[in-house]
Amino acid sequence: MIVPSGVDNQGDAGKPHVPIFTTRAEFAVELTALRERAGLTIRDLARATGLRASTLGGYFSGRHLPQLNPADSLAAILKVCGVTDPGVVEAWCEGLRQVRHMPGPRPASAGVPYRGLSTFQPEDAQWFFGREALTRTLLDLTMGAPEGCGRVLLVVGPSGAGKSSLLRAGLVASAGDRPYVLLTPGPKPLVTLAESLSTVTVGPDQPLLVVVDQLEEVFTLCSDETEQQEFIVRLCELASENNSVSVVLGLRADFYTRVLGHPVLAGVAQDSQLVVGPMSKDELRRAITLPARKANVEIEPGLVELFLRELSDPANVGVGAGPQDAGSLPLLSHALLTTWQAGQGRRLSVADYVAVGGIHGAVAQSAEQVYAGLTSEQQAAARKLLLQMVVVGNGTADTRRRVEIAKLAADDDMFAVLEVFIDSRLLTVDDRAVEICHEALIRAWPRLRTWIEEDRAGLLVGQQAREAAEQWQQDGRDSGALYRGARLDLALQWAGGIIAAPGDELTREFVAHSLRHRRRRAARLYQVIAALAALLVVAAGAGIVAIQQRGVATRERNSAISRLVATIADRVRLKDPALAAQLSVAAYQITETKEARSSLLDTSATPAATRLIGGGGVMQSVALSRDKRTLAAAGADRLVRLWDVSNDRAPVALSEPLGGATDTIFAVAFSPDGNTLAAGGGDKAVYLWDISNREKPTAYEQQLLGPAALVYSLAFSPDGAVLAAGSGDNMIHLWETAGSGAQPVYKQALAGASKYVQAIAFSPNGQLLAAGSADKTVRLWDMSDRQRPVQIGPVLDGPQRTVYSVAFSPDSRTLAAGSGDGHAYLWDVSAPARPQPFAEPIAGPSGWVNAITFSESSHSLAFATSASEVRVVDLPSRRLTAILAHPGPVTSLVFGKDEALITGAADGTARIWHPPWPVLSGQGGVINAVTFNRTGSVLAIGSSEAQLWDTKSRMLQSASMRNAANTSTTVAHHPRQPLLAIGSRDGTIQLWDIADPQAPQQLGSPLAAHTELVESAAFSPDGRYMASGGDDNQVRLWNMTDPGRPVLAATLDGFRSYVYSVVFSPDGTRLAAASIDKTVRMWDISSPQPRQVWDPLAVSDHYALAVAFSPDGQILAVGSADKAIRLYDLGSPGTPRQIGATLGGPTNYVYALSFTPDGRRLAAASTDETVWIWDVSDRHRPEALATLTVPADAVYSVAYHPDGHTLAAGGAGKTVWLWKTDPGKVIEEVCSQTGDPMTPAEWKQYVPTLPYRNPCAST
Repeated sequence: MIVPSGVDNQGDAGKPHVPIFTTRAEFAVELTALRERAGLTIRDLARATGLRASTLGGYFSGRHLPQLNPADSLAAILKVCGVTDPGVVEAWCEGLRQVRHMPGPRPASAGVPYRGLSTFQPEDAQWFFGREALTRTLLDLTMGAPEGCGRVLLVVGPSGAGKSSLLRAGLVASAGDRPYVLLTPGPKPLVTLAESLSTVTVGPDQPLLVVVDQLEEVFTLCSDETEQQEFIVRLCELASENNSVSVVLGLRADFYTRVLGHPVLAGVAQDSQLVVGPMSKDELRRAITLPARKANVEIEPGLVELFLRELSDPANVGVGAGPQDAGSLPLLSHALLTTWQAGQGRRLSVADYVAVGGIHGAVAQSAEQVYAGLTSEQQAAARKLLLQMVVVGNGTADTRRRVEIAKLAADDDMFAVLEVFIDSRLLTVDDRAVEICHEALIRAWPRLRTWIEEDRAGLLVGQQAREAAEQWQQDGRDSGALYRGARLDLALQWAGGIIAAPGDELTREFVAHSLRHRRRRAARLYQVIAALAALLVVAAGAGIVAIQQRGVATRERNSAISRLVATIADRVRLKDPALAAQLSVAAYQITETKEARSSLLDTSATPAATRLIGGGGVMQSVALSRDKRTLAAAGADRLVRLWDVSNDRAPVALSEPLGGATDTIFAVAFSPDGNTLAAGGGDKAVYLWDISNREKPTAYEQQLLGPAALVYSLAFSPDGAVLAAGSGDNMIHLWETAGSGAQPVYKQALAGASKYVQAIAFSPNGQLLAAGSADKTVRLWDMSDRQRPVQIGPVLDGPQRTVYSVAFSPDSRTLAAGSGDGHAYLWDVSAPARPQPFAEPIAGPSGWVNAITFSESSHSLAFATSASEVRVVDLPSRRLTAILAHPGPVTSLVFGKDEALITGAADGTARIWHPPWPVLSGQGGVINAVTFNRTGSVLAIGSSEAQLWDTKSRMLQSASMRNAANTSTTVAHHPRQPLLAIGSRDGTIQLWDIADPQAPQQLGSPLAAHTELVESAAFSPDGRYMASGGDDNQVRLWNMTDPGRPVLAATLDGFRSYVYSVVFSPDGTRLAAASIDKTVRMWDISSPQPRQVWDPLAVSDHYALAVAFSPDGQILAVGSADKAIRLYDLGSPGTPRQIGATLGGPTNYVYALSFTPDGRRLAAASTDETVWIWDVSDRHRPEALATLTVPADAVYSVAYHPDGHTLAAGGAGKTVWLWKTDPGKVIEEVCSQTGDPMTPAEWKQYVPTLPYRNPCAST
């Protein structure tokens, strides 16, 4: 309760009434009582105060609170109601201040286990888990910092790594009784430091801990370089002058170079620093589970693994460095908080986690929900408010900025926005200032990012103007510090925005003084007129310049939105390729930016899926009719949905969802004739529908009863005579069916399992029934006599956890089981009484295997995992052929027609995945080379072995083509014959006859081509010669007249190091080679004695790694280790000259190059994990068209298909990707199989500011 001391609240005669309230509702009650005692209506108050009636209504109803500045609203209301006593007015104001602070960070006693975007404070230490080891290290370092700058320690980490929480809830909270000062520098760091030190009392020789969090504010908020330097020096003096003082500085890693520019801090960085890196999986698990345990909150099984999966960085998995992006902790914390809130503080569930948007979507979803609930005026105020709280980086990341409440506009909408954003824990507030809770909001909310990008230039101008105004004030308003010329023009151009920003009176005055100064200096009338016009812009906030630039601004805005949406699509693609494909199309349609084109082309290198959006909550089961025409799906919404999937790229919903179930449906199944559909779940019953008329299903009169617990799985026997259900009562329940429409008859229950029966399946021949159980086993039942099923053979063990799924191969000879231990187990059950396990189980990712199924050919096995992905394995070779990413755990799957795979997932969506996959995986090692044959029908890959792939079916064609060194370093197709040359680590080249790609034959013995590794090989266009380059620093030319007996024609030397690339000119008369001795050489080979055409060409000061001729032979492209590509004109005699500027963009070595057959495009493979495409049709002005980022590791090889519209690349990721490079064809393909379009809600979340449109509506 708020009762100011010395003020009576009894309301006795002669004593003014003093309010008592602690919540917004209580404040509204007290304020209403005051109004009613005064005999006033809301309209009366509106007329008397000048405030809007709607605003006042919000105050009296408790929807909003008055502004924090009482003189502008609350004091006016009190005065009209007759309250003028200063003590009572102050009591109301103090109460209002405290009530307004209530939505801020809750005290630990509130029992909220997670902090969202808010930083952990010292009082939150009881909820701070996962950083115990780092806290101990920090304490040890703080107590033992080295001499030099005294006891000063630098704590460095990226934004979102948890530095502030470590310093506050870790270090400070663990310091015991030691006095401490905790501060952030702010715009006046010296003042802040002095004020903070004045609040602490330290006894003689008592150790003092000084913690400066967010040291980067010295560089971002303080524009006075002298004060910056003095602040840093003062901190070091504190420590050096008194050995009992320890100073700890927290710094964002992207400002590390600024620190190194300061001699004193550079010494600290060298001698005494602690890096805050990613948390390990165990630490993350503690951070997730221990607060929940402390708050008695239940965590649904599998959710922790889902969190860890979402946080995983594929590049770090398995290397022990920590499984997540170091800056992702605020996103995790916010997702935990919103999931906890969705579960009403009692349970953390997968369904709630998915509903709030997951780790990467929860922040954006929370912010969007708040924003959507505002009026249009409040939304405008929100934009203005939030942009004030951002410091736009100029070469560094954008950061947050504290804004003094007193400087905010005295505007009801502004304070209503403040209220709701504080309530939602997206902003934090104290007595004087308000700020964004964490920079993660800036990164993770697309709308805010778009606002920033739309007006980045203007925001920078505004920031610079504020800094200049502050310096002008400090200099005594010296006219020499005023803006002139172009700087003033820029300020005037953006003056409307600057002057509209509240709290910028000094900036407004500075700009006005600058303008007046210009006017006084004007000597001509037109200058006076121009200045007056500019002043009009300042005064009105709009003008001729704005009108003229509207079209430009719109284009720039759309370009910014296009780039933003493309970036979002690339992020979404990692977990929802189907949605990402539509986002990429949308980005490209908004504006054809390079980023949008890149994202769109990357879509073509990702497995394609057709979306079928179900109801809310987890989709637990999908089933496909035997004729593959009808798909059923059901789950947490207790409804069954049907689709016609005759055309599985354009499914059509059938009828209304089928209801009746009173709890989650865990299983659906079709009868073999497709006329009956069964569904069972948490209400222990099985529901049946006659779907012989798919548009008008008819429910059976009675549901099937018998199970004493929930129904986990259902299966019809192949002849349709038996329906089986696996139940949580440890039984398999059997009903005898009598055809469509007839009520099945309950027959019996099969016992044997000691725990839940999670999965059942009949063998296709009808002889066996398999059941997987929570007791970690699988049992087989002989169903030859349906009246007396008999358990057959031994209990199948091996799984270490619950068996969640079982499936038979189409020939009934193999049984597969998926387990909670993350493995798929296989048994040969051709002799059911003596089943035999196959070799080792097939390992999946972390998490459990929820569902498993065979393809019709029995060659592929697919399993769905709780790690949010489906894995497809080629069984004969155990080769992983596809990983299909989902936004949540995958619960069920079934193969459709043409090997399409249908999945159901926790996000409530079914997806139909369409092979062939654009990813060729399963190679045993690094991809050293890729090349197409002349017709483009075969792609050769050089890895640990060489492989031949059919480019239409994307299927592996060849048997293994290995060499003694088990490394195929290069591959080359003969241009006229079905021959393939394969280079080896041991210096040999083996020729293969590939006339039958499925049975390649060696031609002769390996050719001893080099004494060291063969780096490159190429055939001349007519096939008469083969060239090879190797690590013996030589190029060798081979006569291939008889491919079975190559003859050495010439040895070309002179290189001082390895020869990485060799290539023939299109006419076959020249041979070029690149070496890591930094040179490119060329020979004329039109005569028997090759002749070097020009002196070695030193292309750069780094390795020359790749060369490629344009198809017309006029251009030589060279890629090098200096991250660049250079084009050389070969049309003139003599040493070639470089054409145009050097092509930059890649951030690491350029390893391979490839031109399209028409010479208009050039592709480059880089070890920065990208493939770049340039338009070189104008060779003097090449343009970067796209940067392909699907590869997750260095790319070493690239090749265009002869059609010029398909690109292959591979590298260290042991995978080859295939891209379509025609944007129009990619859009056509995406929209031909998109399924359910992006919803308006998804559009609003991912495509800010633009009205909704279906990206595929016009295709």
